[in-house]
Amino acid sequence: MLLGLQRVKHWTWFHSGGRTPYEVPEQALMEGPLQTFIHVCRENGQWMSRLPEELWDIPLYNLALPGSHDTMTYCLDKRSAVSGNESKLVKFLNRCIPCIVHPIIMKWSTTQLFMLGMTPYVWDISLICWDQLSLSVYPPSFLCIPSLLAGGVLTVTEQLEAGVRYLDFRIAHKANDPSMNLYFVHMVYTTVTVQDTLWEVLRWLETHPQEVVILACRNFDGLTKRLHSQLVACLKEIFQSKLCPRNVIPTLRTMWQLGHQVIVSYEEDVELEQHCELWPAIPYWWGNKTSTRALIRYLERMKRRGRPGKFFVAGINLTENLGYILLHPFGSLKKMTLRSLPCLKIWIKQQYPGPKKECINIIAGDFIGNNDFVKDVIELNTKINPPLECQSRGAGTNSISFLAS
Repeated sequence: MLLGLQRVKHWTWFHSGGRTPYEVPEQALMEGPLQTFIHVCRENGQWMSRLPEELWDIPLYNLALPGSHDTMTYCLDKRSAVSGNESKLVKFLNRCIPCIVHPIIMKWSTTQLFMLGMTPYVWDISLICWDQLSLSVYPPSFLCIPSLLAGGVLTVTEQLEAGVRYLDFRIAHKANDPSMNLYFVHMVYTTVTVQDTLWEVLRWLETHPQEVVILACRNFDGLTKRLHSQLVACLKEIFQSKLCPRNVIPTLRTMWQLGHQVIVSYEEDVELEQHCELWPAIPYWWGNKTSTRALIRYLERMKRRGRPGKFFVAGINLTENLGYILLHPFGSLKKMTLRSLPCLKIWIKQQYPGPKKECINIIAGDFIGNNDFVKDVIELNTKINPPLECQSRGAGTNSISFLAS
């Protein structure tokens, strides 16, 4: 049996040719952005294993890898206190007027959702109608993504299945929490623990033995030395021989031969020195911009300075500030990001992976289930013709200038 969809008064998407919504579920569900996402999942779930053999001996830091920024914000806890890292002003306002401040925090903290809301139609799945729809009317590919129906989230498994290979894990320990549980954080804490999420990643890797995932562990708000030790022990216990030591040159061929699938970067030097399974913190080019053009100018400036020697991230995520939020009282990070996607798509398509000065490696963004972001990044690898050369920027009809304000 399957979660049904309640018929609603203004639901016109499913109402086609005079038929009721229940008569055309497959046609309706396989249209628009959901169809695109399902297709992407089919194509990208094992994209590394399908790369041509001539790319198997190229280090992963010279390939183009799609990543998600603030990977775990799809499960932020609406009842959570504001994290200890936030300003005293934010904490004070949240205590005084939580009914106003907390919804604003949630709107500007959530970075990973699949926006079915790109269409104007109404979705209402608040009722479970087990007996109204036959299981046979839904294609198998639809059944594998139930959380899209449950509210548009992209879980970590679904992000991996969509092709994401860099996960941005901001880890924290809740203030005044007597337990040793660790959570993810972005202004507020998540509902899921770090340990449960790592096990979820492992389960996915076991069914995708030739895919490699980079886990960027950072932030560490509230972590003591004891908690760091527990986290590293947890990483080792869960992934075991799948962890790639930092003395290995991480080509696909080498990692496949050695059975490695996980690269963990760790933003804490003390632990890094003690454990060869941990890689140094991966530099993240964070523009801290509210404007798409300003963000792209920043990224181009960083490219001119030259890429780091190994892994690094070009972040295409826009960042709000207090002034922007006050000027956009009905806005959200989702709306802010959606407006930027067409321009950022052009910029992505102009990039080249490789070791040369202006080449890119990981590109991470918000709301990765939209606008072919993952597919566009993966396809950059088709530009590689060993020996690697970083081509000239922005050639062809798709070029765009970002010099104007």
